[in-house]
Amino acid sequence: MHQKVDRQERHTDVLARTVGMLPPEAGVIEKARAGIDEAISRERLIPLDREKGLFTSGIHVLDELSVRALSSDIMKQNRVTVHPEKSVPRTGSYSDAVSVLAQDRPSLAIISGQGSAAGQRERVAELTMMAREQGREVQIIAADRRSQTNLKQDERLSGELITGRRQLQEGMSFSPGSTVIVDQGEKLSLKETLTLLDGAARHNIQVLITDSGQRTGTGSALMAMKEAGVNSYRWQGGQQTPATVISEPDRNVRYARLAGDFVAAVKAGEESVAQVSGVREQAILAGMIRSELKTQGVLGQQDTMMTALSPVWLDSRNRYLRDMYREGMVMEQWNPEKRSHDRYVIDRVTAQSHSLTLRDAQGETQMVRISALDSSWSLFRPEKIPVADGERLMVTGKIPGLRVSGGDRLQVSAVNDGMMTVIVPGRAEPASLPVGDSPFTALKLENGWVETPGHSVSDSAKVFVSVTQMAMDNATLNGLARSGRDVRLYSSLDETRTAEKLSRHPSFTVVSEQIKARAGEVSLETAISRQKAGLHTPDKQAIHLA
Repeated sequence: MHQKVDRQERHTDVLARTVGMLPPEAGVIEKARAGIDEAISRERLIPLDREKGLFTSGIHVLDELSVRALSSDIMKQNRVTVHPEKSVPRTGSYSDAVSVLAQDRPSLAIISGQGSAAGQRERVAELTMMAREQGREVQIIAADRRSQTNLKQDERLSGELITGRRQLQEGMSFSPGSTVIVDQGEKLSLKETLTLLDGAARHNIQVLITDSGQRTGTGSALMAMKEAGVNSYRWQGGQQTPATVISEPDRNVRYARLAGDFVAAVKAGEESVAQVSGVREQAILAGMIRSELKTQGVLGQQDTMMTALSPVWLDSRNRYLRDMYREGMVMEQWNPEKRSHDRYVIDRVTAQSHSLTLRDAQGETQMVRISALDSSWSLFRPEKIPVADGERLMVTGKIPGLRVSGGDRLQVSAVNDGMMTVIVPGRAEPASLPVGDSPFTALKLENGWVETPGHSVSDSAKVFVSVTQMAMDNATLNGLARSGRDVRLYSSLDETRTAEKLSRHPSFTVVSEQIKARAGEVSLETAISRQKAGLHTPDKQAIHLA
């Protein structure tokens, strides 16, 4: 019995997951406990406290040690060379951090800095310009598809090779003596980092990793690199995002106000996104937004119910857990011969044999052991979602006949006779899609009105977000700063406490704090009155402008 434990996990979590992989028979808990003790004795599980209440895995520790060792080797052995004959003159000035980097020419470095989507592009563009000026080839690794799209918007990066992190898993080719720039390196797994550092060591590559602070904590790849002595440079560029705090303790009133403000912006033609954490909260807010959209005439009154598929994330930790699978859920397996996915519905989950009974569209069934499920399998949850004229849908996976990716937004222009006409980003002509009514015809779509905080990346969107005090951590706020040009934060706490927390974050400037500072008042109400009283009369304004 072997399972992977990432970073740190509690004994109860490891026990529950182990039990979930065993047949439900007498003495299963005792067997699981015995297995955990055996794993400890073999150092596959390493207790972090005396009570064995918290664990990490031996594999994780080995990966961390390997990251440290490779980092040390690269700093000692790699040489960053300058090739004047290949130099591309810079098109602008460098920030302080990049100026120092240009002089130091480290073989491995972390460039930390927060800010907006534009700041993210600026940081990567500066590093690219520096490497090009020194005559080196450049390869950029983006954190995800949204970030890849964001980086490609910068003209300075238009001719550069920008790949996704998936390349590190599928086998990446490295150009000897080049510079590899990693965007949002805090999202790298230890395995991905090992692949990157191994390639860098073999091919004498300079590795520059940006850290936007969206993930923190012990056990991360960047933390292991810092512990190995890798230098961190602080990037101070980018503009602050203006934020407005709206305080309302009652959740329903708070959501209703957010929905009203969001719909007003949508109706005015502004690019807008609504954000809140949690599936249940997202459904509640989406319902309020759709109701307000109908009231304002933005959304059609007639709803058509559609079966859609929402992905369930499977990884090496949860893929073999019986509790992940439920009757009625949808599974797909990649068929390399047909170059398409075969789709099944889970008919039965059998605990005794730890297996699934799958049914295809023709009604044929087959049994698959959960222990045999590999990365070629995907899991989805079928859901009934309402669709009306003017609906916004979010793509959650590939759609046959459409060149779209997960995260793309579709706008529904009409729903008629079991078909819907959608406007697709980057496509001149509208597309027609079936409104599926079964798991076998369901499309990979979900409601597109509400998303998770920090999910989208934009320079121009207006962000309407509800965040709890507990969720207002550095990582969430860093993500919010990338979501748009203007953030309206709806909080259950009083405005002063929320504004204070926001104002301490380097990515934001709080509008209410600006007003109070300019008026020289402590109270926002008094400050607004003072600013209004100080306005020029029309006659004075005419004289002032003359």
